[in-house]
Amino acid sequence: MAVTSGALRPPDRDPHLANGRQLGRARVRRGTLAAAGVTFARNRLALAGAIVFAAIGLAAVFALRLAPYPYALQDLDHRLEPPSAAHLLGTDGFGRDVLSRIVVGARASLATGIVATGVALVVGTLVGIAGGYFLGTTDLWLTRLTELALGIPPLFLVLLIIALFGPSLRNTILVIGLVYWPPTARIIRGEALRLRQHQFIEAAQALGASAARALWRHVFPNLLPALIVQATLFMADAILIESGLSYLGVGIQPPLPSWGNMLVDGRRYVDSAWWIATFPGTAIFLTVLSINLVGDGLRDALDPYRR
Repeated sequence: MAVTSGALRPPDRDPHLANGRQLGRARVRRGTLAAAGVTFARNRLALAGAIVFAAIGLAAVFALRLAPYPYALQDLDHRLEPPSAAHLLGTDGFGRDVLSRIVVGARASLATGIVATGVALVVGTLVGIAGGYFLGTTDLWLTRLTELALGIPPLFLVLLIIALFGPSLRNTILVIGLVYWPPTARIIRGEALRLRQHQFIEAAQALGASAARALWRHVFPNLLPALIVQATLFMADAILIESGLSYLGVGIQPPLPSWGNMLVDGRRYVDSAWWIATFPGTAIFLTVLSINLVGDGLRDALDPYRR
């Protein structure tokens, strides 16, 4: 029986078959993301958390337009006024509008959470991938560095660094991000170790792919679900840490408002003007709760064993 030369063509060199495989992989990725989106949308708590967080984020972005008064405007004739039509959330001890300060303070608190989370994820991901993928001496030293950082109480280290370099919004963001990278590094290292044993990594290496290409095209995309979940959970922690530092007086400094230093201002008026501390505390609670609900929903949606 005659055999055509086309039948002897190696499957991997067939351009039509290669294009078909790439298209198939792209469809699988889109199908996986679509399934994750459907799972997330069916989670009512996660969806409600996403809506609340989106509303808070939009309020922070357009804070200067939404604020009914300038956040630093003092009106001593109307100090300590309870919520009313003129001041929906009342005024503080200097006559400043509480609603305006909460809306503007959301910018500092959310910026701290988002940027500090980004710093922690970048540093933790680089350390975790370098240790989990390359192994050997690199993994040994990076693992010891991560364990050393995990052994130091984070709050103590944050307070020490801020005491040395001074309190400010920039220092608060950088300190929180640089101090809280070890948990991310530990998680990413475990994921990189797991992915390194998969056959598609071995196949990429056998075909001559460089380490940088294998990491960028094959390892990093498979780390995104873990990074997304870690980002949502850490963002809530970063907002709480910023609020705690501002409450202690070593975080964001006045006159720039943040929810933490608003709590400090309201502490002295708890008995006579409850609204000054209650509404910023409520804003912190709703923000952290919504982020945690989104994180739980993303974890369930991106985990194929939970769907």
